[in-house]
Amino acid sequence: MKRYTKQAEPLYLFCRFWVRLTLRFLLRLNRSAIRGAENVPETGGVIVASNHASVLDPPVIASAVERPLTYLAKEELFKNRLIGWFIGSLGAFPVKRGRNDRQAMRAAIDLLKEGRGVVFFPEGTRSRTGEIGRMKPGFVLVAAEAEVPVVPAYIDGTFEAWPRGGKFHPAKVRVAFGEPMETKGMERSGRAYREFAARFEAEVRRLREEMLEAGGDARCDRADGAASAVTRKGRPK
Repeated sequence: MKRYTKQAEPLYLFCRFWVRLTLRFLLRLNRSAIRGAENVPETGGVIVASNHASVLDPPVIASAVERPLTYLAKEELFKNRLIGWFIGSLGAFPVKRGRNDRQAMRAAIDLLKEGRGVVFFPEGTRSRTGEIGRMKPGFVLVAAEAEVPVVPAYIDGTFEAWPRGGKFHPAKVRVAFGEPMETKGMERSGRAYREFAARFEAEVRRLREEMLEAGGDARCDRADGAASAVTRKGRPK
């Protein structure tokens, strides 16, 4: 398995610069659309874990956080040598979805112990509806083994921009980061991991509610727009 190295950081930073410009133009992902990024520690091992609704989620997280991050990517992407080389250079490493991939888990733990930041999407796959799904506890085991905190995040708008099985169209995207959740010293058991995952899920939902109270979310905006269009269409001329 290809390991992320310091030599990959210039390429990562170069690509992130252009990704940021692109997302700012297409998704309006500017500073005002990012809340709580200061909750991600600048140094040391950390997991940034988020809801997952679109292929846009990894670049959104990368654009919102200053430090370089490493990603788990489905192993199918690495079958293409060019794509595999490119995402591997950006810090991604393959994981077998739907199975207990011990090699990927071990790689993530090692990277965290080296002081890296690793991104997890605990739902395991992209949402088909845009709603937050059940968070699987595998990421908690990794965090506990490496004794690193987990920073919860909620991304809004990527489902509307590029849903699973759909086409891309520009939309407003926002992201919020919560305070780090500590795992150091936690009990090493399946029950403890499941309880942590449940607390994490509740925190992600809280971030969503805060975002909703602060100014709605993309699903509501889209629904309101559709309702307005129907109302205008039904008005007598």
